[in-house]
Amino acid sequence: MPYIIDRVKLVKNRHVFTYSILVDGNQIRYKDKNFDHLSFMRMDGSKYLMTPGYIFLDFSLPISKNFQHFKQVMKEKFILKGCTTIVSIISVQYERQLEKRLREQRKYLLNSPIDYLIGIMVPLKKLTPNFIRLCKRLKIPLIMILIHELRELDEVQWGWIRDALFPQQIPFFPKIKQTIQPNMFKKKWNQIVKTHKFSSILDCPKEHQPLSKDILMKIGLYPERGEIHVGGKVNYNLYRYEKKIEIVEENALVDYDKHIPEIIVHNGTILKAGERIFFRSGAGQEIVCSLPGRFRLDSTPIQILH
Repeated sequence: MPYIIDRVKLVKNRHVFTYSILVDGNQIRYKDKNFDHLSFMRMDGSKYLMTPGYIFLDFSLPISKNFQHFKQVMKEKFILKGCTTIVSIISVQYERQLEKRLREQRKYLLNSPIDYLIGIMVPLKKLTPNFIRLCKRLKIPLIMILIHELRELDEVQWGWIRDALFPQQIPFFPKIKQTIQPNMFKKKWNQIVKTHKFSSILDCPKEHQPLSKDILMKIGLYPERGEIHVGGKVNYNLYRYEKKIEIVEENALVDYDKHIPEIIVHNGTILKAGERIFFRSGAGQEIVCSLPGRFRLDSTPIQILH
């Protein structure tokens, strides 16, 4: 049934705008200053601050057969922070491990109540043209490169890597060891990226924090995720609005570590309302990247582990 979220305070680009939003199922139909002329059911949004459902990076989802442990991790690390999509990173040491690790992670995430996609982390020394071609075939949306020493960057045949990537551009996100001097790394990595026209970033994103627009664009999720827009899916958080909004790190308007959304909606369905969480095992879907900069939800039915 269509409904209107009336005069909600929408957070966009770290600014607040007042909108009325018409929602129909899992689609945002219209967005305007008001819908006084429409007679749909209304929700008073004036008391709330709205953000898109967040997308978090995760390196540490434990593969466990204990469903209660899985449920607790999902609630504490993701749902209560307003996350509606996980970018789950699996560690791979060798090319031959990749398909097995993907199958294991997909099986583990079948019970996920929120959407997910699976990227990989691989040591730079193991990044080869054959490995890149396998990632393309498996539609891996993101490769995190683990760099132990600065000199490793000079030992890679980057031209071969570029040729293996063509015509796609799977983004490379570097993750460096603490022993590497960050400024020296950034200078060298930036030169490699510019020379070979790789899609990349300089700083590895932090775990369990909302990914930036730039990163979402590189992965291929934006604007379908991370944005409240007409025609988009219905994934949003509603926070109780306070006149004095605390300005936190990077000038964000909501501190996702301290503030818990009052209402969370995932794909048009309420995930949290007040103190109650509606944990729907298996409601999450894997997001499969078909082309760089584009994505689709896997049409394969989600199975539920018992």
